[in-house]
Amino acid sequence: MIRARFYYRGGVPVGFHLLGHAGWGAQGQDILCAAVSSAAYLTVNTVTDFYHCPAKVEEADGML
Repeated sequence: MIRARFYYRGGVPVGFHLLGHAGWGAQGQDILCAAVSSAAYLTVNTVTDFYHCPAKVEEADGML
């Protein structure tokens, strides 16, 4: 199961945390995990490239 936690400051979204595995396929072969990862990176890249805000990104053991 993929778990998402969203962080807010003053009612404004300021971050998110993703952890887990979708379980639709083997790790490294799971299309649902790939879709979630793609959406997460799209969000991070939008914040950094379009809005020019620095984003802190950490990856380790299936966690973004």
